[in-house]
Amino acid sequence: MNLDELYAKVLAKSETLRLPHDTAATTILLDVLGEDPRRWLVSFSGEKARISEYAGEAPSVTVSASDKTVLAIADRSLNPTKAFLTGRLKIKGDRSLLKNLSKIWPD
Repeated sequence: MNLDELYAKVLAKSETLRLPHDTAATTILLDVLGEDPRRWLVSFSGEKARISEYAGEAPSVTVSASDKTVLAIADRSLNPTKAFLTGRLKIKGDRSLLKNLSKIWPD
């Protein structure tokens, strides 16, 4: 899988996902670094989730990792907690706001 395929899968899943109606409004910046850098904004509000190219909005929390780390997490060869604990994935902001991110991550 490459980053374009990952984005398409997350987009497709976010379009069909229905969250609890009282889901707090949250924006997560996925800052993908490396040879193929990307910046995606994942938004949760009410029952809906959305992913889009980052356009400069202030996120609630920022997740940064290399493109290789993001793809390894996506294909399940790297656990996100292990990536965080080993410094391969960095989080700025309230980590508790990341709980819904796994719901739009590809299976």
